[in-house]
Amino acid sequence: MSVGLKRDICDISDASLLNKEVEDLDSKLAHAVPPWLRYACLHWAAHLALAPPGDQELMEKLDTFCSSYLLYWIEVLSLLSLLPNVLPIIRQARDWAVSFSSSSINDPI
Repeated sequence: MSVGLKRDICDISDASLLNKEVEDLDSKLAHAVPPWLRYACLHWAAHLALAPPGDQELMEKLDTFCSSYLLYWIEVLSLLSLLPNVLPIIRQARDWAVSFSSSSINDPI
């Protein structure tokens, strides 16, 4: 997602517009959000949940995603009319991060 997500991904240039007010949104989405990015946006946390807790590199990537790409990810889900999926996906990622923290506490230094 770090390759595909960016601010104003569909070049709408007017954040005040509702999706239904964006001319030719479907075409813009098809061009700006390819199938692989749609899949990644919907399923990244499910894949994360399958990773064993304690993977420091993965935790760092999650931190980078949250600090640099989270708003762009939410924008894509909004444009796809999938905004209700945001909280369940974030909860799934949070649950993994909490299990990561728990496993780090129990690991000897």
